[in-house]
Amino acid sequence: MGRMRGLEVVLRLVLGIGGLVDLFGGIALLFVPERVAGLLGVPVPPEVFHVRLFGVTAFTLGTLYALAALDPVRYRPVVVLAAVMRVAAATLLATSVRANAVPPEYTAFLYVEGPVAVLHVVYALWILAPGASIRAPRPGLAG
Repeated sequence: MGRMRGLEVVLRLVLGIGGLVDLFGGIALLFVPERVAGLLGVPVPPEVFHVRLFGVTAFTLGTLYALAALDPVRYRPVVVLAAVMRVAAATLLATSVRANAVPPEYTAFLYVEGPVAVLHVVYALWILAPGASIRAPRPGLAG
């Protein structure tokens, strides 16, 4: 039982940290897309509106992931959708890198996104398993 609690902590951390990365990345894309493009070594698209719109989406998803990390029972559908989204993102990234459709620097993101996607899937499968042993949050952390 102690081992499952340790796994739960790791999985919650992955979801929470992924959420914070998306949340703060979304803020950066919304307010300073030029700086983000410079850090990634890619040109700023001529129509920056779409980059900013993605920033809003990333911020929203990051907020949901952080909430799900705090209370996975209440936000169970978010945990499942997070796994689906991470697998889709990792797949898109892998196929884009392989097809040389993105700069080679994006390969580094794949080394992060791939394992994070796997951990999200593990968490989703675990939380959906009949009789899953998921602790309710302590009072004051969520809900």
